[in-house]
Amino acid sequence: MPSKANCCHVIDLCNKAGIYIPVRGRAELPEQDRVVVRPVLVNEVLHRTDWLEAVRHAVEDESIAPRVAALFAPQEVRKAQEMLQSGGVRGRIVIAFP
Repeated sequence: MPSKANCCHVIDLCNKAGIYIPVRGRAELPEQDRVVVRPVLVNEVLHRTDWLEAVRHAVEDESIAPRVAALFAPQEVRKAQEMLQSGGVRGRIVIAFP
């Protein structure tokens, strides 16, 4: 579960009237009047592949920009794990399969 401090930091970065959607549960947060918090548990929405398609389309038309910290080939998975374990990674570490 994300920490309260991390959630509050992310919420501070959201635009007024924005939506914060944590996907691994959420820490208890103070009442928000400028950002809507809509937690989603992945196991509850695995069947919603249409949502994944909507995200893909939003990335393709540049409505949203995913934060990718690094891109690795499958044979570089050890490097990816080392990067993750080193801490301080901002964004997702992606393993790209051909």
